[in-house]
Amino acid sequence: MPAGGGTPTVWLQDASLAPPAVQFGPNGMRLDHTGKFLYFAVTFNAMGAGFIYRVPFRDEPNIAELEVFHAYGPGEGPDGIAFGKSKKLYVALAGTNQISVLSKTGIEEARYGGLVQDPANPGNPIPYANPSAFAFDDKSRSLVVTNHAIFFPAPQPFALFDVFVNDRGEPLDEPKL
Repeated sequence: MPAGGGTPTVWLQDASLAPPAVQFGPNGMRLDHTGKFLYFAVTFNAMGAGFIYRVPFRDEPNIAELEVFHAYGPGEGPDGIAFGKSKKLYVALAGTNQISVLSKTGIEEARYGGLVQDPANPGNPIPYANPSAFAFDDKSRSLVVTNHAIFFPAPQPFALFDVFVNDRGEPLDEPKL
């Protein structure tokens, strides 16, 4: 979109990122710490698999340079993403109700999920329920995770979780093209 507003232009487009090839197109995205690569999620393709893609970040990217950074199996549903200072990529798996942690080479190192103790109601823990986005709490070295709970009965699963990951957040850079 031009400075000051106006009509946006397409930056990257390909049939592989649009229906019927995908059920949910490009989603959460982040620049890496160098500002040279843009990472984004495709939650579900037509077969139900999900992907984290990486493409060089410049004025006119070439679709031939689009690469799969990590592939998730059917139903896992990558959504929001965020980089830690460690250069690890944290991925919300909305389909399997987990958080995936990818190394800087795209290898999965850890998963978080399960039940979270509700301090207001200790006998009734809250499940991870379609996590979708994060913010780092650098002071506690934790992720604050939105429990989107789109497919769960309201209101109990609607919550924010504080998940200790022993990492700090990589600052969000302003894109410069």
